[in-house]
Amino acid sequence: MRNSNARIISVRLAAFVLLASSLACNISASSQGPSAPQPEAVTNIAPLIETQPAEAPAESSNVESAPTKETSPSNDNGSTEGEISEGGSSLGVGGGDLPVTDDIDIRTNVSIKNGDETFEGNISFPGNNTSDDITIKPVDFDSSKSSGKLTFTLICSGRGKAKVSYKGGAVRSGAPGCGETWTIDVVNGSPDSHINIRLDASGNVDWTLSVVSGE
Repeated sequence: MRNSNARIISVRLAAFVLLASSLACNISASSQGPSAPQPEAVTNIAPLIETQPAEAPAESSNVESAPTKETSPSNDNGSTEGEISEGGSSLGVGGGDLPVTDDIDIRTNVSIKNGDETFEGNISFPGNNTSDDITIKPVDFDSSKSSGKLTFTLICSGRGKAKVSYKGGAVRSGAPGCGETWTIDVVNGSPDSHINIRLDASGNVDWTLSVVSGE
């Protein structure tokens, strides 16, 4: 009977200790109050982008404009103004460095029926007109006039001795030269006559050339 009572007392004591321990835990938890909500973790953080202000282009007070290219005006035939060609001569205008020459280059036709032409010029040495050229072409051949002749007379005056060169149809009489008369035979298709008058040494000569057609 004693043992049974002692067992009951032990069980009740253990239950009391367990109850007391449970009450102590509840009292400790209630004294701390409700727990504060924890902040949510930030999962997305937008990157911070620092923008640099655009720099204005540096101003320069010493800006030079590009040089403008100027072109010389041209005349209607495409040559540049400042050079004139007349009668085989090239004349520089406006103080340029163009070659200047007074050489004469005559090219003309002479009729074998009634030709009567006169040409003249001047040559000097030293100078820019040391030589002159004359080219004569016989024309007006037909069924009634298929051949003929041309007579040349060259007169020279002044200081110095001019030299004369001739190329063309065969000389019939005389000899080409200053103070001379010569005659050539011509037919349709005869070569042109080329006369060159020049000075190779110091001098100044005026010349006159006449060309006459005949039988």
